[in-house]
Amino acid sequence: QRAGESAQGAESLRGHRGYAGRQDVLSERGHHGLRGGAEASGREVGKDGRRIFVKTFFRETYQVLRVNLRQLVLFEALYRLVAGAFYIRLVNLLLKVSLRAAGYSYLTMSNLAAFLLRPVTVGCAMVLVLVGAILLVVELGGLITAYQAAAYSRRIDVVSIVRGAVGKTADELSKRNWQLFLLALASHLMMNSLVLL
Repeated sequence: QRAGESAQGAESLRGHRGYAGRQDVLSERGHHGLRGGAEASGREVGKDGRRIFVKTFFRETYQVLRVNLRQLVLFEALYRLVAGAFYIRLVNLLLKVSLRAAGYSYLTMSNLAAFLLRPVTVGCAMVLVLVGAILLVVELGGLITAYQAAAYSRRIDVVSIVRGAVGKTADELSKRNWQLFLLALASHLMMNSLVLL
């Protein structure tokens, strides 16, 4: 009798262990299923977010082009013409100053390395980078001004675009938001390198 009770106890224990094992397997599968469902849901939300972003971007871009296309093209043409001419003159001026300070009348491959490493040359290069970044932010400020006006379906003239661009750039300079200027410069260099490639 005692042997029978021991056998029944062992059988019951094995049954409990088997049940617990099945429960663990089912629980693990359930967790995997929940995790997979959450990942799939996250991917769907990400796709929906990207679709909404693209639709919003094209809709707002169309709004800008529909309302202020002529003024925007005129601003871009005039600004690039004036800013480009000014920047080229500045480059020529600082190059002459650097050559005069270095004691050279012209550059050759033999004196190029020594010229580039001189403090005056490095300072002039830093001035060119700073001015170039400021000019890029002014252009971005003009585009943002035209975009803000188009968001309210309001037409804006070139003079107002220039005022908004200068005002926004002055605000960023007063805030010392140097990251914006570096980002504008890096974006410009990257886009031009992609065009060249």
